[in-house]
Amino acid sequence: MIANVVPTSRMTALAHLAYGNLWNAPAAVIVFFVISGLCIHLPFARSLESPHLGAFYSRRLLRLLIPIAVTIPLNRACGLTGDYFARYFSVGCTRRS
Repeated sequence: MIANVVPTSRMTALAHLAYGNLWNAPAAVIVFFVISGLCIHLPFARSLESPHLGAFYSRRLLRLLIPIAVTIPLNRACGLTGDYFARYFSVGCTRRS
């Protein structure tokens, strides 16, 4: 669609560049992993003592379980169940009728 558009001005070229990179999924995944790695590494890099993995994993589990505990009941209240996702978002599987 927009890939065949030839930019004619500087503003058009900037808009084309921004739009083209806005939907660049592989680049977004790479940026996500880099930022996640930094967020995991920084608390350990700032500390002079050895990392306490038990405390790290308990905090990480808590950070994951709170959004899950909110999201699952919210999805159920909206009528989005596992069957809905299996029906519409399964890849390589047969559809249930």
